[in-house]
Amino acid sequence: MGQSFSELGKQRLLNRITINDIAAVILYGCFSIYLYLPSARVNHAQIFYAFNAMAAAWGAYFLSKRWINNWTPSLLAGTAYGLGPFALSFGVFHPLAGLSIVMIPWLLLPSVYFRRGKSPDAIRFCIRGLLALLPFAGIIFLFWTSAQQWSGPFFLMPRDIGMTVKDFTNLILPLHNSGGSVVFGLPHCSFIFALMGVFVYLKLQRIALLLPVAAGLILSVWEPVFQVSPIVWAAFPILFLSVLCGLGFQALLYAGKADTKW
Repeated sequence: MGQSFSELGKQRLLNRITINDIAAVILYGCFSIYLYLPSARVNHAQIFYAFNAMAAAWGAYFLSKRWINNWTPSLLAGTAYGLGPFALSFGVFHPLAGLSIVMIPWLLLPSVYFRRGKSPDAIRFCIRGLLALLPFAGIIFLFWTSAQQWSGPFFLMPRDIGMTVKDFTNLILPLHNSGGSVVFGLPHCSFIFALMGVFVYLKLQRIALLLPVAAGLILSVWEPVFQVSPIVWAAFPILFLSVLCGLGFQALLYAGKADTKW
């Protein structure tokens, strides 16, 4: 009875974070350090890049657990997103630009976990739809804030970088370089898992999940909106494909003789 609401909230949060979750962030952190801090001379930008990669991967890991029950596939989903070629490409821009990649999976968590396990109804659908706007608002706020005089201003990245038809070839042909500064693709080994994940997703028929993905894809080929570089919005389909990687990997782990048709 003497516990405050804040103490109860902290206790519930700690109860939801498992040893596997802590192990995942440790692995992401070690991999990020290996990628960005290879030498003895370390600057603040490298530390920020490493943090962005680790945080983005951990966010995608938690997001994937909404549909994935196994730890290893969720670990793969986080790796494909936060430590994949797309997120690592942001290392050529201002370190703050990577926060846009970080906030997408974290700000999508309220939407995908709201009233989880409850029977679907119109209220849940509408509230989840509104919560799905959080990462869009967060990215717009980040770029707007960085452009203000009182905050710097900071030049995060060029505003004319957007998706082209050539960029999509990086997804199908991982070893092909389209020449762009940002690589729209997945790690080489995870593409086959994403392909398997597509079939699993079609079986699940979760059409609403495609709405933010489609919005991000459209904005990535559009003109800059609210001073946001179009390529940033491509993180939404990359996140979706990363979750498909984990979903496909889980399907292969659980596959038996009855699943030979897949």
